[in-house]
Amino acid sequence: MMVGSVVGKKGILPPVFKKIKIKYNLLEKPVGSDVDSLDEESVVTVNVSSASSVVNIIEITDDYGYLELLKPICANVGEKLSISIKEGKSIRLVGYGNIIEGEDTEIIYE
Repeated sequence: MMVGSVVGKKGILPPVFKKIKIKYNLLEKPVGSDVDSLDEESVVTVNVSSASSVVNIIEITDDYGYLELLKPICANVGEKLSISIKEGKSIRLVGYGNIIEGEDTEIIYE
């Protein structure tokens, strides 16, 4: 599947992150959801541009989160992201934020 994939010359593209630190805000009244906080048990998906990844929450506070991406994402520090959770069969937008920093993944060029 190519959705969210990025192609470019070596050294030109933004970094590919496997872990990111974000500054986030939850929506005051998310549609169809009553989420008022996130924790390490939350099943969360982040979207950056057209790329999305389910994440493991490593650490979370009221404003910041440290997330491990199950699918690496190619993005710049400072890029905006959306935060969604899965409730039953529905996915609900619950917040938004920015990438503060990230841990690169190794890219193998052949």
